[in-house]
Amino acid sequence: MRPRPRRNFLKRQHKRSYRAKQFRNPYFKTKPKRFGWWKHALAVLVIIGAVVGILYGLSSISWLKITDVTVNDLPTIQESEIIETAWEQIHKRRLFVFPQDSRVFLDEDALYERIWDNFSLSELSIERDGHTLNISATERLTSLVWLSEEHWGLLDLDGSVIRDLTDEEMLYLTFRSETGEGTLESASIDPQVPVVLNLSGAEFSEGQGTVAGEMIENVIAFDEAVRTIGLTPIVYEIESDDTNWLRLNTENFDVLFDAEGDVDEQVEGLSVIMKEYEDLEALEYIDVRFGNHVYLK
Repeated sequence: MRPRPRRNFLKRQHKRSYRAKQFRNPYFKTKPKRFGWWKHALAVLVIIGAVVGILYGLSSISWLKITDVTVNDLPTIQESEIIETAWEQIHKRRLFVFPQDSRVFLDEDALYERIWDNFSLSELSIERDGHTLNISATERLTSLVWLSEEHWGLLDLDGSVIRDLTDEEMLYLTFRSETGEGTLESASIDPQVPVVLNLSGAEFSEGQGTVAGEMIENVIAFDEAVRTIGLTPIVYEIESDDTNWLRLNTENFDVLFDAEGDVDEQVEGLSVIMKEYEDLEALEYIDVRFGNHVYLK
């Protein structure tokens, strides 16, 4: 009986490795093949380029384009100025690549901030309606009218005379002071602009300073606040341009207030009296110039 040949497992394993081209000489180390970093980088760039190309193609689709910008009527700010500012922002490229006239890439936050920073507004909203961008804004009062000896002037927040009023504006404000209402055809001034009548009759001219800027801001703030508690201001009276005490004429009664005092405190005192006092129509005035001490007549 012939002896069974001895199996050489190591030899068979080497043959399999050789045939599979996986044979490695244990005495000579070879470096494994690696996918170069530059190939990884190239692959990433190709992917990014493809994504950018697709997105840029989307930005070119006509039915996604913004073709028109509208703005509601404003008292003193020209609508064309806001529209021009909006287009300047829209024509900027987002991420230096994508045009913002596409609804996909429009940066509404940046557009909002640009308009808000460039104009004096109290409210602002931006809505998209198809190819149109609708901007709705409310202008913040930044001026008041100064009246002295039939001379009407528009003041800025520094108390300087910006310009004389037009005949139409004077006619409107005269009618408003007599009736508490009126219609202003042109949007040259705010229909609710406060009017201060200087009883001293001191003359003034364009570019001339009248009263302190802080007083102007407080009169505007007071005017806006009393409207919220149900009063309609008609005209403010001041004895001279070197005092800070004013008398507000309303449809109901007069209000004496300090234009350099705490506006919120004075309006709060006025509001309390209006809620608690039963016979408001019998009052000549309410004096809120002295903090917590409110006087009636």
